[in-house]
Amino acid sequence: MVTNRVLAEHAEAAGLGRLVRVHRTFREPVAGAMLGVLGLVPAGIAAFYLVLNDSTAWRWVVLGYAALLWATAAWTWWGPVPGGRCWFGAAERGLVVWVPGAEPEALRWEQVEVAEGLRLVWDTGSRPIGRVWARDELVRTVRSGRPYPPRRTPRLAAGALAVALSGLVVWFTAVPLALELAFGERPREITDLARLCTGGEAFGQAPAYSGPGPHAVAVYEGSGFPDYLQGFTSAEAWPPPADEVQLVGCSRLIGQAAPAAIRSCEYEDGSTRVTYQGRYAVTVVEARTGRPVAEFTVDGAPTVDDCQLTIVVPSGNRGVKHTSYTTPDDAAFAAHLTPLVDAG
Repeated sequence: MVTNRVLAEHAEAAGLGRLVRVHRTFREPVAGAMLGVLGLVPAGIAAFYLVLNDSTAWRWVVLGYAALLWATAAWTWWGPVPGGRCWFGAAERGLVVWVPGAEPEALRWEQVEVAEGLRLVWDTGSRPIGRVWARDELVRTVRSGRPYPPRRTPRLAAGALAVALSGLVVWFTAVPLALELAFGERPREITDLARLCTGGEAFGQAPAYSGPGPHAVAVYEGSGFPDYLQGFTSAEAWPPPADEVQLVGCSRLIGQAAPAAIRSCEYEDGSTRVTYQGRYAVTVVEARTGRPVAEFTVDGAPTVDDCQLTIVVPSGNRGVKHTSYTTPDDAAFAAHLTPLVDAG
């Protein structure tokens, strides 16, 4: 470093011997520490809330808080020091005091002492020690006339801990965010993929619909859990792994397959529930890009079981006719989707 070289050269030129240690002033860390503590509570609450709601935005909160800590640490260490920054170079036979912009002053140990208020005093001047790295050791050095070499182990341990914590933060926040920005989002839950059926964006890190089958497909009618699944590695896994899905089917009711009702049920309050065989339009898209792969229509089940013992009727709608439609069964979906699942 330039500073160390300047101090070493002046120490040698003044006959103070080899430079042993450099003590550098920095800003008071109180303001930065208070800012970090005050920011911890809202950042923690926000991150916890986002995690509970299955939002990946918690990474931005954690990364932002970490950036705040890094910025305050950098400001404390490299920011301007009130009264000017000062370096104290402890050599074998004396001390070099240097304030940038002025000539370094070389002092033998017998010329300098520590006065009240932690102030260095010598015959031609004085300087407050202020906030310096290893201040207690600097004071002991001046009082004893013997420089204390820097202790490597605590500094290396602190540096290693800081690097490790920073690495963990970057790995779990910045790296996934960078991948999402560069390649798109990865579906984490099977319910995430339903957004492709409601105008949402595709998942750039989902597997591509290519190569040999099986190609996993999930069919949705609106949001929530899928109505039909096929082609997964394990048919028993629940919830099924979202990162296997290559195709998303979006099903919507477009009418009834036949004009006649297949069941009519009456209830004590005068309400009637009439069930028709539903007809649905299904659009199949690639999860990775959102590009359309296939379209087809499929009919709901042609029959229903006996009338339900009870139905939920909104307040004020008692005695009203309610219409419902049957949904496709697994066999109906499989008849159309199996060629897509096994393609390749």
